[in-house]
Amino acid sequence: MIFTKKELEFLKVFQSCSEDGDDKLTIISEKESSKVYFTLFTDNIKLIEEKSMTVEEDFNLSIMLAQFNSMLSFCNENDKIEISQGKIKFGNNSEYDFETFDFNKENFDNLLNLSLEGKDIELQDVSKIETVSFAIGQEPEIACVAFQDNHFISYNGTILTFIETKNKIDNNFYLPKMFYKLYQIFKFDSITLKDIDSNYFYLSINNLKIYLYVSDYSIPYIFDDGIKSKYEHNDKVVVKKANLKLALARLKVLNQKTTYNRVFLYLKENLIHLEIKDDFKGYEDVITGSMDDTLKETYVICNTGFLYDIINNFMSEDIIFKMKADENLSSIKLEDEQAKMNYVLTLYKKYKEEE
Repeated sequence: MIFTKKELEFLKVFQSCSEDGDDKLTIISEKESSKVYFTLFTDNIKLIEEKSMTVEEDFNLSIMLAQFNSMLSFCNENDKIEISQGKIKFGNNSEYDFETFDFNKENFDNLLNLSLEGKDIELQDVSKIETVSFAIGQEPEIACVAFQDNHFISYNGTILTFIETKNKIDNNFYLPKMFYKLYQIFKFDSITLKDIDSNYFYLSINNLKIYLYVSDYSIPYIFDDGIKSKYEHNDKVVVKKANLKLALARLKVLNQKTTYNRVFLYLKENLIHLEIKDDFKGYEDVITGSMDDTLKETYVICNTGFLYDIINNFMSEDIIFKMKADENLSSIKLEDEQAKMNYVLTLYKKYKEEE
């Protein structure tokens, strides 16, 4: 089988979806069906690229994906790549034997023949995932974008962020972190997902068949009244983004080397007093545009870096803090009116000895 470098461009997608330097590229040649399949199977995604062509022999060749792509990158655009059971040629003057690995052909056949009968999910406004992506969790149980009540939601353990979409989908579900990676590659703003027996989300782009594992995640339903009561506050403070961002940028230079990386926000008459006092001492005063009287003389403690990340993500010139004067306040909400974005930041607990 002979391919041009351009015909193998899709392998860049495989590489982008690879999560391990040891991931394998498997090439399956079927003479009877005149098909060649390139596959990547990982713990989170399965990719199958199908090619129709004249095939002279049946074989399965499983090699290191990263190794093959590295070799391919050195080829010129017009170089021919010849692939057979025993060897791979790059151009006319080279020939290589790659280390090969076992491949379970039965698993591949079962997946390829899997019935695609399932519920279609017509997903729109996919680009809005970009706005919540910075808060996608790293731990497996929160490494997803939740879809709840037509909102995209992410949660990294400290920041909860959500944005409303124009979708009108009745059911709620979770999109694996890998789905966001696919969006980054293909930049689709709408896509049809097929829910196959609650085991996979299936989608196809060009000749690429994509199977995303459906997993259980621990992000709860955030629009439950009990959960909403923890972040839906009525009293507010309004401050200019540019001023608060500059103050936090300076504070976090020193604060990132402290034990807790925390900042104390004291709400005073017409200003927010931001202070660090763990290992290093310093403060910034930021004039507010407005502040509800109920919030004056209260304070909260939060992670400096996470607060900065939220502020840096804002599109609006004005930042709206929603909170309440409560010693046991567990979170504050920040609203970006221009982007129609909501951020909930978990607070540090307060202790008397910190007063």
